[in-house]
Amino acid sequence: MSELTLESGRRKILEWMQANDVSYQDIATAFGYKNKQTVRDYITGDVDSTKANELVLRIISKFRIR
Repeated sequence: MSELTLESGRRKILEWMQANDVSYQDIATAFGYKNKQTVRDYITGDVDSTKANELVLRIISKFRIR
């Protein structure tokens, strides 16, 4: 069984961020991260870990990104 990847979700988040003028710092602040670089790495998929996937799912759920 392959590992869970959320590439389509990440793409949708990036599109939503651009359309709504939301920055990585905005997301970091909203979700309690001190470092916007961590959020950027999670959203772009540079870091693909359980924590990264959890954040992606939380963002999708919170902002109802479809």
